[in-house]
Amino acid sequence: TFAPEKWWLNLAVERDGSWVAAQTIAADNFPVFRTVDTGSWVAQRYQREGIGKEMRGAVLAFAFDHLGARLALSEAFTDNTASNAVSRSLGYEPNGFGQLAPEGVARETVKYRMTVDRWRSQPRPTVKVEGLDRCSALLGLKEPA
Repeated sequence: TFAPEKWWLNLAVERDGSWVAAQTIAADNFPVFRTVDTGSWVAQRYQREGIGKEMRGAVLAFAFDHLGARLALSEAFTDNTASNAVSRSLGYEPNGFGQLAPEGVARETVKYRMTVDRWRSQPRPTVKVEGLDRCSALLGLKEPA
């Protein structure tokens, strides 16, 4: 299901026909809360090339500058030094702790948040978005025609 009440947009980075990384942006009741969650994965052999930071910056630009988000949330496992560093380097602020269990075993996470004001107060990437008007109703940006 992809509707204003709940949506997930999975994006990918591909190089020479190989999957390099994935970036997800998701929202629950976006028209009301204007909050997105972000999550990412980078294949081990491509880590430390700056791909994670670049794609997270791009998805934040999409959220804040094109969708009108007011808040972006993210979290990373406490032992994922690189992911935590990406969040901090982009200006996310710590927002407590949580747990995720992608393989059925609970692991502790660090939660982060980024406000639109924080995003706009720092240098950020410019992202060109085309065709958003054709799917804006699905994202909760406007009423369907």
